[in-house]
Amino acid sequence: KTKDFDFGDPARIKKVYGLRITYQSSSAQTTPISYAINGSTSFSNFTGNFSDTSSAWDVLYAYPSYPVECQSMQIKFDAPSAGIFEINDMSIQYRVINNKEAT
Repeated sequence: KTKDFDFGDPARIKKVYGLRITYQSSSAQTTPISYAINGSTSFSNFTGNFSDTSSAWDVLYAYPSYPVECQSMQIKFDAPSAGIFEINDMSIQYRVINNKEAT
């Protein structure tokens, strides 16, 4: 599991569109990535599967079933039942939502 990312601005709401992960894996794995929002311990799956890359680096784009609105997000990687995988880097695609106050 990662720490709870607040994207440097914990008070503002963000819309998360997906992840970009550089990885290598010695076995294929279905829906290995999940997320929890706003300090929750309830995780939901991202779509996207790890392929057997035979020790070569590959890129996975993983997306939630719909854009997620949150103040913070924690990412969890499920270990494969066989083989190993390594994560080189991860970037989260998001946009800050500007709330308009009523006048």
